[in-house]
Amino acid sequence: MKKTMKQLVILAGGKGTRLKDRLHSLPKPLIDISGKPLLLRQIELTKAHGFFDIFITIHYEAQAIKQFCGDGSEWGVTIRYIEEVEPQGTAGAILTQLDQFDETFLIMYGDTMLNVDLDYFWNMHQKNQADATLFLHPNDHPHDSDLVEIEESGRVITFYPYPHSSDRFYPNLVNAALYVIQKNALRPWQYLTGSIDFGKNLFPWMLQNKQYIHGYNSAEYIKDIGTPARLDKVNSDFQSGKIERGSRLTPTPTIFLDRDGTINEEIGYLTKPEQLILIEHAASAIKRFNQNNLRTVVVTNQPVIARGICDVSQLKEIHNKLETELGKEGAYLNAIYYCPHHPDNGFQGERKDLKILCGCRKPAQQLLQRAQLAAPIDMANSWFIGDTSVDMETAHKAGLKSILVRTGFSGCDDKYPARPDFECFNLGDAAHFILDCFPPMMNEARTLTHNIQPGQRVTLGGLARSGKSSWASAMRYALLERHIQTTIISLDGFLKNSDARGKGNVLTRYDLDGIADLLATLDNITESIQVPLYSYNRLQRRRNTQVNTVTITPEHVIIFEGVIALTIEKLRHTASHLFFMNCPEAARKENFRKEYTIRGLSEIEIETLYEERHRDETHIITAHQSHPEIIHIQNSQKVLL
Repeated sequence: MKKTMKQLVILAGGKGTRLKDRLHSLPKPLIDISGKPLLLRQIELTKAHGFFDIFITIHYEAQAIKQFCGDGSEWGVTIRYIEEVEPQGTAGAILTQLDQFDETFLIMYGDTMLNVDLDYFWNMHQKNQADATLFLHPNDHPHDSDLVEIEESGRVITFYPYPHSSDRFYPNLVNAALYVIQKNALRPWQYLTGSIDFGKNLFPWMLQNKQYIHGYNSAEYIKDIGTPARLDKVNSDFQSGKIERGSRLTPTPTIFLDRDGTINEEIGYLTKPEQLILIEHAASAIKRFNQNNLRTVVVTNQPVIARGICDVSQLKEIHNKLETELGKEGAYLNAIYYCPHHPDNGFQGERKDLKILCGCRKPAQQLLQRAQLAAPIDMANSWFIGDTSVDMETAHKAGLKSILVRTGFSGCDDKYPARPDFECFNLGDAAHFILDCFPPMMNEARTLTHNIQPGQRVTLGGLARSGKSSWASAMRYALLERHIQTTIISLDGFLKNSDARGKGNVLTRYDLDGIADLLATLDNITESIQVPLYSYNRLQRRRNTQVNTVTITPEHVIIFEGVIALTIEKLRHTASHLFFMNCPEAARKENFRKEYTIRGLSEIEIETLYEERHRDETHIITAHQSHPEIIHIQNSQKVLL
């Protein structure tokens, strides 16, 4: 089979002054990366993607590079050299030797460690018929980086060299120094002399010349090794396997995030950058996702566009501010996708062309599908975090694990009946749960459920705010790993509306007759039946109007969870497995305090209510915990429910 011949230029003339103590007179491209010179790792990567014709520009310690690489025959490639007598900048040597190159060639910097799907990058350039294609990515320090702005199509429109003006907001998109170039696009500057740089000179000149530069925004692995700290990070990434997993050829776990009420404060209709205020802990949470190799993608409904109260350019400024504020905390988003539509008419100044039923307005799936097209996503290990039932329904339709945060609408918008898998107080708690709590929680859930068989019933009870709903979800996921279909029935859905409760203990707050009717319906299931699942609106203290209907078969495991679950005799007697949730009282009380703070109670009111609940609830709920068949779960996870 004939080899696909593509041409590569590696810029390897730099001295590496900041790495002087690590190089020991070696040129920077020959620095060791976990037992192999960086330059060799670059050659091996590019050869695997069909680049067999290689030019290397050299200057400092040029002979050492020639001696190491030779003519490339040792690795099955052809290597030629362009030696600079004096440094000519990143673009100078390319321009002076332009006639030697193919019509299309790839440029890579010799101090960059990368794992990029170069075939995809090359083919994207060809498909777009661009004059140049730049590999772009967000980073954790945009405030001191050279930034690039692109249109939604990917066309580069502006370069913003560092330092930046303090009176505007910029997109967090950085030139990563990997390019595909058309030779003829560089002809106008072929005979220029002196030091010429791609980022600072040549690319801005190309824009001024109305040439088409395409920006490819990717989360693939690419880092320079120009300082000791960066070199150590690259070596660490290599040892951990992060670099090996870094290409788009490996699907990446992703955190899908709602915007308003999840990352920034919910204000109704956000139409100006100055209205955007980050929620506490949001930036640090996203930073933790960044550091743990999880992509972060915002998917947000923005009907302000269709309503005519904000245009696309204003929305872009809002998102630039969002990226700027996150960047100040060392965090970044990999992508932001938004729906500009709204299905309802009748607003003054509305855009009629956007008043449609679309496929991108959450809970529809097109925004998530766009993210999947941009880069393969490991959906089985991805999450959706949001503050509304719309977000939870979006996650449910996509098959994603979901976390409801108690910021913003706090899940009380009552638009969809979807139940969240887990709840956390804010995005910071959600990051802690995903990264620190969920893995050991799942290990324990697998142990707790290993004897549960299809068709059995499980009852999980315990005091309020002790973690029952979260553990029910973990048990469901553990059973799904064994291909056992599981339905969770939350008894909170049978809480009476606040105006119908009267006086009494914890049992009088529930519709016990409704629970009895449900249990009678579930008796002796011999075929598939439809069962309504109710939910409770905690802020309005009433049952939600939206009802989720599920199909239950004789093979389904049913998990009944709720404060009073173990007090109901029929549930105790018909369940094959009984669990009681234990939680340290200090942690439970803190969850109680946070919960009722969200509901608008004062500290004095919360303390009074806590004491009342302790008197009318604790002795009833704990009465059965010593039953010999009950298994106790110790909840130490920082999650709400």
